[in-house]
Amino acid sequence: MKKTKKRWQGISLSGVILVCTFLAACGGEAQETVTETVDEAEGETTAVTGDLSITNDFGYETAREAAFLKAVDTLETTGILPDGRYCYVGNPENFNEDKKKAYPNKSAIYDVDEDGKEELILGVEGTCMADMADYVYVYSETDDTFYLEYDGVFGCSFYEGGIVCTPVSHSVFMYDDDFWPYEIYRYNPQEKKYEYYACVEEIVAGQLEGYEEIFTEYDKDGDGKVYFTDVEGEGCYMDEQQYTKWRETILQGEKINIY
Repeated sequence: MKKTKKRWQGISLSGVILVCTFLAACGGEAQETVTETVDEAEGETTAVTGDLSITNDFGYETAREAAFLKAVDTLETTGILPDGRYCYVGNPENFNEDKKKAYPNKSAIYDVDEDGKEELILGVEGTCMADMADYVYVYSETDDTFYLEYDGVFGCSFYEGGIVCTPVSHSVFMYDDDFWPYEIYRYNPQEKKYEYYACVEEIVAGQLEGYEEIFTEYDKDGDGKVYFTDVEGEGCYMDEQQYTKWRETILQGEKINIY
């Protein structure tokens, strides 16, 4: 069985080229939709592009889509997020200077929490660690307002099933692989919000005193790494094989290519 999801790939407004889903080609004159076709039997995702009709002043079909586009344009031209906060550290009066120092922002429209309505996802890589963040906003047509549903350190990974893996900002360890500690949040449809579920750390042998007994007991494959998971307050040490199986049980859905 196949299912389709729509996301936007390129947005242009007032001569400003906005990054949506991933960096679009320069020029950005034509709007484009992407329809994800997921083959559930094979777990593969294919992006199919097509034209999007222009039927209002913002170039999109509905007032909802126009509100999303306006919010992204406001961020790009003023640094103000949909909830009114300034996206960089410091004063909004310094926006032009901050914008020059900052990495390009990223944005996408996607139903990441799977509630049947698309959310606005904004990635602000910022000027420093203090303002690097990913934001998920829901939009209310009733009062024409965006509400923050989730925010975390820039570099979040979204998965089907309403799961977000958020990298932590700092770690006491040095890693010789591509691991970085992270937290897991799950969307609660009853409460209509993301809730903390677990955190994960990789402990490397020889970097901290007092962990020798842990490696003796838990490093069954002898690779000098032990993984620590804290699931809703319950801690557990695992070797790599155990950790891999545990992670697979949590992240059963496909990873969503947001940006």
